[in-house]
Amino acid sequence: MGDTLFVQEKSNAYITARQADRVTSAAPTVNFAARQGTLYHDLVGQGLTQSGSLSSQATNAFTGAARARGGPDVSWEGSGMWLDLTTKGQWTRHEAKYDAYYGQGIPMLYERGVGITNMAKRAPSGASVSLGGLQLGFGGGK
Repeated sequence: MGDTLFVQEKSNAYITARQADRVTSAAPTVNFAARQGTLYHDLVGQGLTQSGSLSSQATNAFTGAARARGGPDVSWEGSGMWLDLTTKGQWTRHEAKYDAYYGQGIPMLYERGVGITNMAKRAPSGASVSLGGLQLGFGGGK
């Protein structure tokens, strides 16, 4: 079960990164940063909900009641892993807030108007799904 869940987590993280990259690279950069970040989260969450692309083990906290409860943007109960969309400058705060309860964080870092800067934006060729962000910054910032 553990290996299967880990593959699902990697696949979900890739799907989330693709959606977040579409939103953050196309968005304007003139608004107040925090307000813009909230908009990014709303759009990514809506896209993930509409597509139904996350596994049943994943909690999508980008929008709705799950967001209101707090916690990372995506988590997998019992896995000891979570994922959060944020900027490089905010990542350490997110780790401090979530690591103790949720486990190891996967940073999904973006720059406004550029997009996701630390994760693979498309699946590499091959039989299995790979997530470049795991190699490029898994648990980074500690």
